Amino acid sequence: MMPKISVIIPVYNVEKFLSRCLDSVLDQTFKDFEVVCINDGSTDRSEEILQEYAKKDQRIKVFTQNNQGAAVARNKALQYASGDFVFFLDSDDMIHRQAFSLLVSLAEDSNAELVSFDQLDCTFEDVKKQSLHKLSMNINENDTKITDNVFYLGTHKGEFITHFTVTSKFCKKDLLNGISFIPKNQFEDLAYSYAILAKNPRTVILKKILYYYIINPNGVFHQRSRVKQINDYSICLKYIYNIFENDTAKINFLARDLIPNVLEQQRRRCRKADKAVKKEMYKVFAEELRMLESKNLLVRKYIRIYCYFLYRILMKIY
Repeated sequence: MMPKISVIIPVYNVEKFLSRCLDSVLDQTFKDFEVVCINDGSTDRSEEILQEYAKKDQRIKVFTQNNQGAAVARNKALQYASGDFVFFLDSDDMIHRQAFSLLVSLAEDSNAELVSFDQLDCTFEDVKKQSLHKLSMNINENDTKITDNVFYLGTHKGEFITHFTVTSKFCKKDLLNGISFIPKNQFEDLAYSYAILAKNPRTVILKKILYYYIINPNGVFHQRSRVKQINDYSICLKYIYNIFENDTAKINFLARDLIPNVLEQQRRRCRKADKAVKKEMYKVFAEELRMLESKNLLVRKYIRIYCYFLYRILMKIY
């Protein structure tokens, strides 16, 4: 009998955090799931820990590949996943113990293909001290919104929103058909999330925290600014544009609600970059700006005046 949920966990050199992540899954009040772990060429004890857990619980399945990054690991895991629903979990994070029970109930009661929920950026000490992942959670009608047009809620504005992270989404597996993570791209979540939204799935948005993003000062989002980060964002934006290029209303929405935020992040990365790479980063950023302008995504009325004219200057200089 196939499990109701496939939990997908890419694993790479997380021996210090892996047990607490797996424990938060095995502690779920809803038990009908499998855990598909892709060991992405770890060089520490991560694989050993995975095998120890797999011996204790047959729901845990371990596959190993050469190091190719989280995107390739997730793509591979989706090939092995056999559940009706998919839950993405990063190996250094944790989830609320009622997460699966609440998500399955909301999805099935509303006949939804997608349930989007909130996550909390915190330290492990925060979770442990307050037992956040074990506090009893109840849901009322004010905590949810059902929509058949979730694309326009893919923003950081409004009461009910869907975040760009795949770890904040609970999906019918069939909804993910034909979508792949972009290999070796730091911002693969952004592109993948918009590919999901493009399918206009019937969606429940839940204003409850079910996912605990454990802040890791050595994690990828705390690394020094690099040229690759600018390139990766540019690749993601091209990917998103290609999805919606024939839909003028959605392109206009992206220009208004997504692009200004992304560009400000890019600008800050360039400004904070080490002197040795700053010039190259600005050059790549200018190329990205020209690409966006050519696709009508660099719209003056949606961008702060100072930033807009700065972007014009950068395009002239570089």
